[in-house]
Amino acid sequence: MGERLSWRLFTKAPVLEVVGKNMKSAIAAREGHADAQRGRGRPPKFDRAVALRQAMKLFWEHGFEGTSTDDLEAALKMGPSSILNSFGSKEQLYALAIETYMGEPTKYFVDMLNSSPDTRQAFENLVNAAADEFTRSNHPTGCMISLAGTHMSAAHESIRALLAAQQALSERLLADRLRRGVAH
Repeated sequence: MGERLSWRLFTKAPVLEVVGKNMKSAIAAREGHADAQRGRGRPPKFDRAVALRQAMKLFWEHGFEGTSTDDLEAALKMGPSSILNSFGSKEQLYALAIETYMGEPTKYFVDMLNSSPDTRQAFENLVNAAADEFTRSNHPTGCMISLAGTHMSAAHESIRALLAAQQALSERLLADRLRRGVAH
């Protein structure tokens, strides 16, 4: 039997659902155990985290539709079959790039919302941190989630839903922080 990947919103990694008798070795391989049996093919010769950051930057700068598979192959230094075997479809890679973005570059968002007991000061800190973050020279400018919404056609409903969920999460965090400020 084979393996099937399913993706969860707001998680750092895919959830591996293994079907068949190879469950124990597949779980061991996923968790990085040395005694795991290796499957067919060559082992990956790339750093997954680095590849995801590269894909994130590419999608951030050009959007989902503006990023071609040739662009991904060049940036990741991988062939099309390696990308497919490592990340699944372009849509799945985009979802992982969004998760990478929400985990790394946007960590400041929650930190700044909780940076001060004074709500006004916390929001001032957030605005200043966002201005710094969105204009840094080591990545594309602006917010990847907001920019993606302006570049997405209706044909990619699952991606639009992912982006909408991320925006809703940010809005909920902002509203929760305002409620805490009103309560004090």
